[in-house]
Amino acid sequence: MAKWSAIPCSEVHNTRREWFDSDGRFRASVRLECSWEDRFKLVCDLYTSTYGPVLSTTSVGYNPRAYPHVGSITTDGTITAPMAPNQNITHIGVDSVQLANIPECFTTDADGEVIASKTTAHVDVQYGRHYSIMETLEWHSKAITQSYQEFEWATPSNGSDLKLLGELEAPVHVYNTAILTRDYVGLGVGANLIPDIKTLITSVNCTNHEEYTSNQLGFTFKKGTLLMLEPEVRPSVDMQNVRSSILNKFGMQGFAVKIRFLYLPGAVNPGQGIKTDENTHNLFWRPLVKNAATGGYGAWDALNAKIPGVAPGPFTPFANNPNIIDHWLIPGVPPRLAT
Repeated sequence: MAKWSAIPCSEVHNTRREWFDSDGRFRASVRLECSWEDRFKLVCDLYTSTYGPVLSTTSVGYNPRAYPHVGSITTDGTITAPMAPNQNITHIGVDSVQLANIPECFTTDADGEVIASKTTAHVDVQYGRHYSIMETLEWHSKAITQSYQEFEWATPSNGSDLKLLGELEAPVHVYNTAILTRDYVGLGVGANLIPDIKTLITSVNCTNHEEYTSNQLGFTFKKGTLLMLEPEVRPSVDMQNVRSSILNKFGMQGFAVKIRFLYLPGAVNPGQGIKTDENTHNLFWRPLVKNAATGGYGAWDALNAKIPGVAPGPFTPFANNPNIIDHWLIPGVPPRLAT
């Protein structure tokens, strides 16, 4: 029998369901039965893994229990290795939990009066989430306006044509990039919490001060290439403050936060003295620079601010912020097995 939680519970017969959604992701559901007094404690553990001998190592509120796919059982009762199409089946966690109504189980005396009631609860659990923090990557295009004075037509239209562009004839440089989205749920507000939503105020329009490697996308984002855009904050339940020593602490006001980062990878142009693979949000498109990588013109370059009376200094509108790495680019973790 699979172990679903650190809280004593049992699987209701013939309620386990497994399926693949239209994206090919494995999903599952089951109905569990526990004592009536433990129903909220079971829900708490399914969502946060904060009960049992081995506690969660993440400070993020949502750290669900994994789906215990145990594989096949031989005739002598031995449980073999998981017979799964891929390892993702053993790494999905709780998406939602619903307390189900149980028809009263009772006996009656001769007068029809109830003399015994059922003292257990049913909990319906659906599995599907792979990480405590979910990441998605969206396509994005950035249009950069250019000056008509920096171009000329390649071919004259007649003998006296100077090949000059009109003011509205300058091309727009289209730069294809991406937006990284990270979705957090169950965050609270309090001392020593990571992530702390109070850091959002100072993190918007700032960039990562160190490189970040996504364990979900298998890709490394270099220093200064991720710019935090305006976040989306919505009401949720505080699950960061749930601890095994405090029972059933659901119901406290918390927040869910969706963070979006504009990714600008830039490009390296050898021999030009222009380093464009880091801090790319403080670089600007310069049409007249020779691009050694393509052989044409157009590359990223830095700007200096010209201030009267002082030497020109670098123009850096987007500062690196350690809170980005410390709070909003912390790794997502797979769901935990029941212990």
